[in-house]
Amino acid sequence: MLYEAIKEPLLRILQAPHQPPDPPLGSPESLQIFRAAPPYLTLELLLHFGPMSLALALELISWAFMPTPGGTAVFVILASLIVGATVALMLVRYFLIRLDYDMRYYVLTDRSLRIRRGAWTIEESTFTFANVQNLTLHQGPLERLLGITHLEIDTAGGGVQKNAKEPGSSMQHQGRLDGIDPKTAVELRDRILHLVRSYRDAGLGDTPAFRTARSALDGERCALLESIVSELRQIRPAAETAPETPKPN
Repeated sequence: MLYEAIKEPLLRILQAPHQPPDPPLGSPESLQIFRAAPPYLTLELLLHFGPMSLALALELISWAFMPTPGGTAVFVILASLIVGATVALMLVRYFLIRLDYDMRYYVLTDRSLRIRRGAWTIEESTFTFANVQNLTLHQGPLERLLGITHLEIDTAGGGVQKNAKEPGSSMQHQGRLDGIDPKTAVELRDRILHLVRSYRDAGLGDTPAFRTARSALDGERCALLESIVSELRQIRPAAETAPETPKPN
């Protein structure tokens, strides 16, 4: 396939990474890598090439009914040039859209999420679950038809201000997991919400693994303190009943 033959040399020219991004902060055992579903590529192609193809068809039809100086031969030449240039642009655009799809990664751990997309312009964002404020699923008519959805994440601080004209609006960092399977999107949302609640219950930066280790450590400390108190209780009666040592003259 032409795309596969051009992909590797094009990535080398663009100096774009071939592999998924490095995992964000979190436990290696919890690492999961997600990709956009194949229908997401179909959605992107429809959104980009649908209006372009319709505009080209209407333009050619209108030209066909307009008197053209030179007759049919001139119209055929002009139409061929327009169609050829449009097809070339669409081909280039297809390669860019396909590269963007292939280079899109969602990397999840028990502490954070990393999103990377793009080949021409590479964007990589990391979101810490301790700062997550809102999770939203988006699905329009085309998404429902193709069987995909988008998961939007809002976190506090470090990003672009939403509704900047509104006084008192907070700074929020926003990211989207575009074009994922609806079942996977729901599972991801529920998992992230569970992690967010665990962080809220434990305190900022306190991971479930850390809480387990801390609980075990607290148990050991309590056992040690109880043993010390028990020994002190045994020593105290003996000290009270011991005869006093006479003081030397």
